[in-house]
Amino acid sequence: MALKDSKSTVVMVVAILLMVALAVVLIGGSQAYDGPVDAAGKTTSFSSVPQKIVSSAPSITETLIAMGYIDKIVGVSSNCDAPEIIEKEDQGQVTRVGSYNNPSQEMLMSVDADVVFIGSYNQNTNAAYNNLRNAGIKVVMLYGGESRSEIYLNIDIIGQVLSDVANSQNVKQEMIQTFNEVQALAAEATFKPKAMVNLGFAWGMSYVYGAGINTFANDMLAIANCTNVLSTVNGWKLVSQELILANATAPEVILVMVQEGATINQSIYNEQMQDLKADDNWKTTPAVINDKVYFFYGSAASVGQRASPNLADFSKMVLMFTHPELFDGLTLPGYIGDDYKDFIENNW
Repeated sequence: MALKDSKSTVVMVVAILLMVALAVVLIGGSQAYDGPVDAAGKTTSFSSVPQKIVSSAPSITETLIAMGYIDKIVGVSSNCDAPEIIEKEDQGQVTRVGSYNNPSQEMLMSVDADVVFIGSYNQNTNAAYNNLRNAGIKVVMLYGGESRSEIYLNIDIIGQVLSDVANSQNVKQEMIQTFNEVQALAAEATFKPKAMVNLGFAWGMSYVYGAGINTFANDMLAIANCTNVLSTVNGWKLVSQELILANATAPEVILVMVQEGATINQSIYNEQMQDLKADDNWKTTPAVINDKVYFFYGSAASVGQRASPNLADFSKMVLMFTHPELFDGLTLPGYIGDDYKDFIENNW
């Protein structure tokens, strides 16, 4: 009888241990699962939740940081300049894997990562994606992020891949809440200014690379109760001065996203404005006449160009720079850079 009791006890102990082991697998996230359908229409299977992540674009990196994954990032593009990434690079904890639009397939394969997130930008990124998959690398394609809806989709995909859907939903809802807040405040404005978001002023006004429809910059202008003077242009395009300077579309506010890491100080700002006021093509433009050409550089320029949760901050700045009358006592600077968060916090 004692022997039977002993055997029963052993069986029960084994059963309990198996249940505990199963619970550890389930709770610890080490069970295999299929990721979501990505931007390329494919899925990726994972044996466990990825702990080491490579991001091939700044917008992806900033999305991962916003979701709290800075400690898991082991590889980034050469264009990633978030302060958290610079700190990791200084400590030798992150590898550069080439530019966002032309990643190094060799570097991507050499980094010991559990998943690589790559953006759908051009033939180079598409080729890298396919070659990595063929090599057995766990790679997930994200959308280019040309609209808010694509940004939301990217957040959803990342959340599902990293088995953290609740977190991704929170990040997305915080963005939506900010956009709704901006739109509600903008609705109080008594006029709708004609505005333009432009790249390329680091080289002067001879090149106007502006944001047309089907861009998130256009979305931000709409949320801020502005009329985009480039509404006849699709996407980010090099556009003619004739189009911009036509009487029906002359911009009353110009937001300049300074390129190539250039900085703006008071001397450079004064020089730019003097050149515009002396230029026959621009001196009659309302934005130039009324000193409503604003230069965003450094981090302030980044948030206006990258499809990440940081775009919520850009929506606030667009409203502040196009409708300063909605903010009591607000004095707008002609240029703003890495201190943009302090500017928002002190004036919003």
